[in-house]
Amino acid sequence: QTSLHQLASLPGVKYVEPNVRIWLKQNSVNDPFYDKTWGLKNLGQLDPKGLRGIADVDIKAEEAWKITQGRQDLIVGVLDTGIDLSHEDLSANAWVNEVEKNGQPGVDDDNNGYVDDINGFDFINNTPVIVDDHGHGTHVAGIIGASANNGKGIAGVAWNIRLMSLKFLSAHGGGDMASALKAIGYATKMGAHLTNNSWGTGQNSNILKEAIEEAGKKGILFVAAAGNDGVSVEERPSYPAAFNLANTISVAAIDARGDLASFSSYSKDLVDVAAPGQNIYSTLPGNKYDAWSGTSMASPYVAGVAALLLAQEPGLTPLEIKNRISRTASPLLDLEGKVRSGGLVNAYRALVNQVSPPDQNDPGRWARVSKDIESSHPYGAHSDQEWEVRIDNARQIAIHFKKLDLEEGFDRLYVMDSQKRIVGVMTSVKENFYSSVVEGQTVYLRLVTDKTIHGSGFVVDFVANKE
Repeated sequence: QTSLHQLASLPGVKYVEPNVRIWLKQNSVNDPFYDKTWGLKNLGQLDPKGLRGIADVDIKAEEAWKITQGRQDLIVGVLDTGIDLSHEDLSANAWVNEVEKNGQPGVDDDNNGYVDDINGFDFINNTPVIVDDHGHGTHVAGIIGASANNGKGIAGVAWNIRLMSLKFLSAHGGGDMASALKAIGYATKMGAHLTNNSWGTGQNSNILKEAIEEAGKKGILFVAAAGNDGVSVEERPSYPAAFNLANTISVAAIDARGDLASFSSYSKDLVDVAAPGQNIYSTLPGNKYDAWSGTSMASPYVAGVAALLLAQEPGLTPLEIKNRISRTASPLLDLEGKVRSGGLVNAYRALVNQVSPPDQNDPGRWARVSKDIESSHPYGAHSDQEWEVRIDNARQIAIHFKKLDLEEGFDRLYVMDSQKRIVGVMTSVKENFYSSVVEGQTVYLRLVTDKTIHGSGFVVDFVANKE
């Protein structure tokens, strides 16, 4: 094969360069706070609250944006506290009811039962003037569809769509069933393709279930937050996420390290997939931004991915979207047995309809080094002990525990990196599991106990490491 140097030496050749691949630059964005949105692009940076993430634990947004960023006629209804559609990062993507906008003030021009509903409606105060007096709805809307490449703020998952503001929650974050049903009915009547529902009630409701099923018959997908109770959905269900309907997707939350968030509800049968939900940076009323946490923040990531998928394949049914998102999710060790898919939503894999590869951050796939480390049995009161674990040349380490038996909420075993920054905290009874993954070749374990002892301690049998 002729080398570039040989070609350059030929008579008449001025210079030679390789025929490099060229791509559109639409996969990256210029928004100034983009590096704070670890859920879109995780490089192992600190999240907005200081937790160091693990590279590639994200939804693969940039890869997906090479295929589509959405579609301007695709409508996502946000059932929440309202959206500040005057926000610098949201105004360009506001849904507009053109009939009412171009009609007569004070007249129901489109005969839908609502007057002057130009961007949606406030079903609590019965007014088309929608004010987000809480901030939750605006934060959720930014995750779904904040504008990109406008030199401001952040980028949403699907930044070329329309956001329909459906306010049924008050400044205190509460609402009622009647208002929720009106909001669902409005979204159904006015052509929303899907809705995000970062809210819930512990009360099972047949009328709510039937309203969602009716929306499904019109092709509307219902993406819902699984709940923030930190227990299984079977133990403490939150509706509508727990309905398990063909047109509902229930979403749990993970942190920037790929672990199920401590607050997130979970269920291998009733929760479909997980998404970034801890320390999520997004829009707030008055052109502000901040990081919030909750499955409320995870649900809009999935709603955004569903919007991208519908933009690419508009003929998909809600059930097909649900199955596609679940089937293509990125496997994560901490989600095994916690959500039906066992994984994190993957925007790119969903768009190309490919099953994601195994989790490369799964310590079960790494090399193992035997280590015998254990506390006293039982451990002592008022204890503060520390152990150092070092594996030369390791890039990542995870400690495997044969057994952990600590009084939950009172006695804690901290997992720390080489700088003694806390990476994980364990306080419960478990067997045969890995700690959080630690970057580098040194891990510290620190056991801190209170005045009473109600556990037998811990036993480490080996350490997994990736070079």
